[in-house]
Amino acid sequence: MFNDTLDFFWLAPGLGKTGWPQVWEKPSIPPKPQTIKAAPENLILLWDGADPPSGWTCISCSSTDDFYQVFPRGEASYGSATSGAATHTHTATFVSCSNSAGFGYEDKYVERDYPAAVHSHASATLSPVAASNIPSYRDLKIIRYSGIPTSIPNGVIAIFATTSLPTNWSAYSSQDTYFLRGFSTAGSTGGANSHTHNVNVTTTAPVEAAVTGTIGSNQGESPTHDHDGTGTSDSADHRPPYLEVVFAIASTTGATTTLPSGLIGMFDATPGSNWDVVSDSGDDFYQRFIVGNSAAYGTKAGNATHTHSTVTTPVTSDTITNADNAPAKGGATIGHTHVITATFSEASNLPIYRNVIFAKYTPAVNDPPQVDSVSLNASSTIVLSPNGTTSVSATTSISDAQGCATISTTTARIYREGVTSGCGVNNNNCYFVGSCTQDACVGNNATYTCTIAMEFFAEPTDEGNYAQSQGWHTEEWIALITVYDNQGASSTGSNEVTEEVDVQTLLAFELSTTTINYGQVNPNETSTEKNITISTIGNVPLDVNASGTDMTWNGNNIGVAWQHWSTTTGFNWDDGTALGATSTLIGLESGKPTQRPTNATDDIYWKLKVPLDKQAGGPYQGTNVFIETQG
Repeated sequence: MFNDTLDFFWLAPGLGKTGWPQVWEKPSIPPKPQTIKAAPENLILLWDGADPPSGWTCISCSSTDDFYQVFPRGEASYGSATSGAATHTHTATFVSCSNSAGFGYEDKYVERDYPAAVHSHASATLSPVAASNIPSYRDLKIIRYSGIPTSIPNGVIAIFATTSLPTNWSAYSSQDTYFLRGFSTAGSTGGANSHTHNVNVTTTAPVEAAVTGTIGSNQGESPTHDHDGTGTSDSADHRPPYLEVVFAIASTTGATTTLPSGLIGMFDATPGSNWDVVSDSGDDFYQRFIVGNSAAYGTKAGNATHTHSTVTTPVTSDTITNADNAPAKGGATIGHTHVITATFSEASNLPIYRNVIFAKYTPAVNDPPQVDSVSLNASSTIVLSPNGTTSVSATTSISDAQGCATISTTTARIYREGVTSGCGVNNNNCYFVGSCTQDACVGNNATYTCTIAMEFFAEPTDEGNYAQSQGWHTEEWIALITVYDNQGASSTGSNEVTEEVDVQTLLAFELSTTTINYGQVNPNETSTEKNITISTIGNVPLDVNASGTDMTWNGNNIGVAWQHWSTTTGFNWDDGTALGATSTLIGLESGKPTQRPTNATDDIYWKLKVPLDKQAGGPYQGTNVFIETQG
């Protein structure tokens, strides 16, 4: 019986390029100062539906609510009570009376006295009647949130200072031209923007002398008539100071939308940071009511007070009879009126209102975190482990102007340059780390480590034959870091221009057995076929150089050349290739592995013929040596 023991080993020559690691640091950015204001504060918005959304309370639906039939008005602080009035009146003082417009009654026969056709009155007593202060309004429900939400429910109505509305908001034109008033139901309208007063009037007798004529058959005015009854003042605009604003409704397809920058809300206390009060003295909303205009923002009009200047007198009922219409002298027309010029005291235009704080959401500009430096594998060539994984880390320094505590997630993509940063995960050339580990966080600066388990078959980028044949030798391995903060802002950085890191060529294989046991073979006979499976466990295709020693036993030997091999099963010993003491190249065809377990394997088949003159015995033992070489 002849036995052959095989020893094997693998070699991994280093095939690398030198790099020149350079690391640059971006100076840290100081945090933006934040103004801290006192709480509590509750956001107040509008609603035109039935019940308000969850978390919101109607504050205009009950007669005891702050805004029940009440107009909101901008002010620096919230009103503890309502002000204004639903009606107003004036004090009126007589100034002058216009002449009557007369063609008179003509008379003959019996002489009678008539007032002159054109005449006036010396004075009058004027008593204006109260009129409404309520401008043209449209009711909405006014709703309040306990605190300030981060999202707004679909259907909530807010105010904007622009027609360029944010995503998920659309113009609410139903409120156009109307003052906003709170009520228990939405959509009803009322009020008017101007008014007149009924004025109780009593004049004195005419100033001009009466005319004398003869009695006739028609009536005429009494020469001592006055005007006593209800006259009408001229019209006045009673719109209070107002600002035209853009009303918009949250119109997202989902349940809520994110609180958008630029939203203007009402508050019952001064809001905190990220809100700019726009109803302080000198601001647009200061002591102004609001009117809808979906086409434009910013028109200011209206006045705090108004007055009137004239009153039309009532007609007189003080007449005489028997005025003729035959030609003679003329007198004033029955039913004539006068226009009295008067001074009216000023009266307030302000309806029942409550002061409220208006503020615009202006979140602080969030500077995204910055990737200041990146290094892959400490700028060193990556040396892989045969049939295993190698821990490879990218380290990064990150700064955030809002503080390193605001950094929420750091990810890494480690890839061969040629597949680019958009590569999908592939253990041959593209690895992804979903959450890197924070090593330190001090002030605005943090460091992270992103570690992968790089497979033995990761593609090489050194100057090896296979890398050159694929064109990879001109590339590097790159670590791309992406960092996100807690507001979703992000930035990226890589080592692409600061260092060159290669994955080294790894030549490695393993054999399916360490012993070829030819069994019992008689002289001048050939063994049965044996095989060895060679598995490539590096990152390039390979061939092997095979050599051997004579097999010996007790001073006897069988020459190494009596072992023949072939890469084809079922071969005849005579057709095989003799193994020699010097290396013979055995070409393999399996190529580069691309997965675990390796998918690159080849079989080498062996037969031993024992010379006729060899003494039986054994076991005969020798060593076959396999050395890998790049395929």
